[in-house]
Amino acid sequence: MKPQVPADIPLSKWLYWGFPDQSRKIADGFYLVSTPSHGGYIVSQDRLEKMPKEFREVGYGADRGCFEEDCAWALPVLFYPAEYRAYSESLGLTDTDQVFDAARRTVAAMYPAIAAAHPYLMR
Repeated sequence: MKPQVPADIPLSKWLYWGFPDQSRKIADGFYLVSTPSHGGYIVSQDRLEKMPKEFREVGYGADRGCFEEDCAWALPVLFYPAEYRAYSESLGLTDTDQVFDAARRTVAAMYPAIAAAHPYLMR
């Protein structure tokens, strides 16, 4: 059964990579989606507006709220660490700190200007 489109995410954003095979709610307005061809994190307009401009410019889609799984994923994970940690812990995952370390390395390598402009994320 295909995942339902959440009320806080426009259909056009939800379908950015195609209809998801799976979706997981990280927090209100913060979802992990996967499709047969790609995936990543999708954030609501409300969450997107709280992110720094440089982050929004990395996002994909008409309103820039899609963060693909290869590199851009690191930005919403680092910007919403409490939500990501709570989600991980709710699943019993024990590697959350390793995920944050990988996110920091990804930002440093792929978006060095963002890493320099937002050092609080890199700690």
